[in-house]
Amino acid sequence: MKCPSCDTEQKSNVNFCNKCGFNLANYRENELPQVKSKEYKTLKIILGLTLLVIVAIAVFNKNIYNTHTSNGKLTLNSNQVGYMEDL
Repeated sequence: MKCPSCDTEQKSNVNFCNKCGFNLANYRENELPQVKSKEYKTLKIILGLTLLVIVAIAVFNKNIYNTHTSNGKLTLNSNQVGYMEDL
């Protein structure tokens, strides 16, 4: 068992940590079961990546909108102006 306070490896039958003195007996009695499973970690990664993609799309769309508008008026780039002149 590792001490939750200083992360030092301890024998399973000791009541106190040899390094920091943490009460391991009390900790073992009140310890909650581990809830972090592989599926939970995978879910966190998927949710994080999804959030990152949503933020990236929002920033990208805002940048496109800001480059094509000025004071609420639509502006054309040189390719668009050339196309309009050809019409």
